[in-house]
Amino acid sequence: MTVLHERLAVSGDRIDRKIDVLGVHPIGECQVKLYGALHGAPGAEAISAEEARDAAARALQAEMSDCAIGFAVMRKEADGIDVFAGGWSGGEASLMQRAVRLGEAVLPINATPLAVSAVVAHEIEAFLAALETHGDRSDVEATYLADWYGGDGPVVPEATMRTTLARFAQSWARGDIDGLMEAMSAAPSYRTSGGAQFDGPDAVREGLAKICKPAPEGTPPPKLPEEIYFFGNKSLSYWSLPLPGADGETAEVLGLDVITYDDAGRIAVKDAYRKLR
Repeated sequence: MTVLHERLAVSGDRIDRKIDVLGVHPIGECQVKLYGALHGAPGAEAISAEEARDAAARALQAEMSDCAIGFAVMRKEADGIDVFAGGWSGGEASLMQRAVRLGEAVLPINATPLAVSAVVAHEIEAFLAALETHGDRSDVEATYLADWYGGDGPVVPEATMRTTLARFAQSWARGDIDGLMEAMSAAPSYRTSGGAQFDGPDAVREGLAKICKPAPEGTPPPKLPEEIYFFGNKSLSYWSLPLPGADGETAEVLGLDVITYDDAGRIAVKDAYRKLR
């Protein structure tokens, strides 16, 4: 997910400054929300998730050791990587902030770009909102880590989503409800192509059991759909299944799934649609 946040006039041209969501990454015991900020100068390069994780670990390992949750905004420069970070620790929920440039030497940064300041402001507001809403520490942490600048979820690696989807398809073909639930998040939602909705693990298990039955013996193992697309923390895939019609006869039904994944790559929402005949 990319947010166009700031436009600056430079020599008569307008330049977009972008903020990329790079996902949650552990630094020691601290869960850190990582962002990439694209420098406004012509020819600037966006920082990759791998580069951001490495830079965060180098710059923040010691400082984040007492924090449970935090954030870091990374920006590539010609001579290194700028790191703007903050984290919360202890019962007093104190904020640690650090801004450094990682290059041949680690140098402090005295000024924060406006685009980065907007992310920092959001993160402080997100933490305070979670603190005011929840009394339990684990709920505060979960709520904060799900609240991203720009209002969207993190980017989940395509390989992770593809693996989860393959496991789900294999469990579906076996009629293995336990296997299906293992591929889903702790708080899943299942929206059937017929319009029913099941929320929570117990209800989702019940809903899946009504529709998912073992494939006949000798049926070839399932393959992922040929048309499948991944974007951000979602996938869109086309499918065909033999389902009973209103007349009781079984017919091949065409449809598609819009699936949302959690940070760990498990299925949080399975939203199915079918083509009516």
